[in-house]
Amino acid sequence: MKAILLSREGESLVGEVKELGIVPIVEDLEIGIEDVKKEIDRGFRPERNIYYSVSAVNIAFKSLRDYKRVISRGVVAINRLVEERLKKEGIEDVEIIEDRKILQFISELERPYAIWCSDKIALEVEDKVDRDKAKVFPIYTRVVNEESFKDVSDALIKGVRYVVFTSLEEVEAWNRIEEGLETENLWAIAIGKRVASAIQSTTRLGRVLLYEGELKDLPIFLTLFGVK
Repeated sequence: MKAILLSREGESLVGEVKELGIVPIVEDLEIGIEDVKKEIDRGFRPERNIYYSVSAVNIAFKSLRDYKRVISRGVVAINRLVEERLKKEGIEDVEIIEDRKILQFISELERPYAIWCSDKIALEVEDKVDRDKAKVFPIYTRVVNEESFKDVSDALIKGVRYVVFTSLEEVEAWNRIEEGLETENLWAIAIGKRVASAIQSTTRLGRVLLYEGELKDLPIFLTLFGVK
C-alpha cells in the first residue's frame, strides 16, 4: 500500500487502485434526521435535492427511506462519486453541478429546493440561500476516530508515502496525530485549494500536491506517482 485515504468519501476508489487503502481518521455521525422528518411532514416538498457528498446520500437514503419519493426529486450531485452513489439508489436522472458552480446554480432556482450536507458545509451555505425557497439540512457531522490513529502510524511504517485529504475535518484530525509520526518523506494530496491551504498552514507536511480534478479520477493522478 503506497497511498491512503483518510475518510470513506472516496471508498469506492479503493477497489480500483491496488496500492490505495483507507484509514478513516474521521467518521460520519448522523444528526438532525428527526428535524428533517418534521419539515417534510409539515408539507415541505423540494423540487430540487442537492447532495453535497457521498455521506449525505448514504445517510439520507438510509434514515429517510420512507420519504424516498420526496428526497429523490430533481436530484443534483456536486461530483461524479455522488452521482454514482445516487444511481445505486435507483435514481438515473442525476444532474451534476460542480462544487465551484453550485452557489451560482442555487441562486437561480425559482422553486423550493433542499441542500443535503454536513454541519460544516451548512454553516458555509446557509447565509447564501433564499430561505423562503430553500432548506439546508445538515444530516451528519464528522468526528475524529481516535481508534484509527495507530493504524495511520502502522501504514506509514509499512511504506505509505501519499496521504489523501478530502476535507478540512481530515486536516484537523491529522493535527491531533501528527506529533510522533515520521512525515519527512510523506506527500499530502489535497483535494481542492482550501484543503491544500489548511495543510500548508496548520501541519508539518512540507510536500503538498494540489488535485483539483474529480475525486473519481484520482486513480489516474496517483498513477503518475507510481501508485497503481
